[in-house]
Amino acid sequence: MTWEAIYKTRVKSKIKFIPQDFYEKFKKFLEINKWEGIFKKDRYEKYYFHRLTPEGLLFVEAKWEAYKNYWKEEPKIDWKIELTILINAYNINTSVGDLDISIESSHNVEEFKDFDVSKASTTEKILLRFGFSKVLGSLKSNLEKVRGKNKLIDMSGRDLYNDSEKIKNFILDYFKLYKY
Repeated sequence: MTWEAIYKTRVKSKIKFIPQDFYEKFKKFLEINKWEGIFKKDRYEKYYFHRLTPEGLLFVEAKWEAYKNYWKEEPKIDWKIELTILINAYNINTSVGDLDISIESSHNVEEFKDFDVSKASTTEKILLRFGFSKVLGSLKSNLEKVRGKNKLIDMSGRDLYNDSEKIKNFILDYFKLYKY
């Protein structure tokens, strides 16, 4: 399984906001767009670190991951999006701080599997005895041609790029809403 990077960007702004409000709205946005969290649950946060200074400045680093299945049939295609959320010099008294978000999305395309003779049904075993075992290689190549793996990869990349842009636009709209 190799994840191929499709999209990478970074957006940041100085805004007046409440971090928990941003987390809740962003989580709801991901759920509406059918993104799943870690272990197919509703938890997206993979890593979280924060520090509060005596002056009342908050510094936060959080890493989120979300997954989505794009294509269920062979070849199976899965999407992954990784978000690094940095909150710098957030003043807890004035609710003003820098919000910096990195977005990286990638997809994983599973290879076509060879026919497993040990898992063959009775009918398939009978056909294999009559000489169909010689054509298994050509059946696999025909399946790859019919399914159009390269077209699926291109389509997945384009759709993942569009989904990533949608996430970026949500963040930019949030910035506009809470502009300082």
